[in-house]
Amino acid sequence: MSAKNIPIRVFVTELLLRSARERATSQAVLDLLVSLGAEVVTGASADRQVASLSARLALLDSADAMVVLRTGRNEAAAFEAGYNLLGGAKAPVFLADWKQAREHAARWRELGAEYATFQDLEDLREPLAAFLGRIAERHRRRDRRMLRLMEQLVA
Repeated sequence: MSAKNIPIRVFVTELLLRSARERATSQAVLDLLVSLGAEVVTGASADRQVASLSARLALLDSADAMVVLRTGRNEAAAFEAGYNLLGGAKAPVFLADWKQAREHAARWRELGAEYATFQDLEDLREPLAAFLGRIAERHRRRDRRMLRLMEQLVA
């Protein structure tokens, strides 16, 4: 299922990029999200990100979903995910864990995050599309409930 029917705002955690390969991988995942119909709210490329913490958290609060892209250990991503789950909007979380990362994040599943390990981009296409599709379906259900409520108010 594609998310293209309903725009979904996706916050991508701060990218920790140590190498050109990590930058290329991160940019490919951002491009995949856009191709699946998501509006990525953290910036247009892996090279340019919003630096201010308060600005990043405001973007996270406005998002429908959160994608944690792990190319290595990243304390900022863990902080942003913790903020989302404990104090923020509690947007659904998808963890994309790159197989080349030195360490893998088994504990993310305990936090209720959907999880996929990937070697290349095609490994993520189906799980990300399904994740965005579930969020789009929630939007459709919410919109139908709102429409019924509005119809009752004007009747």
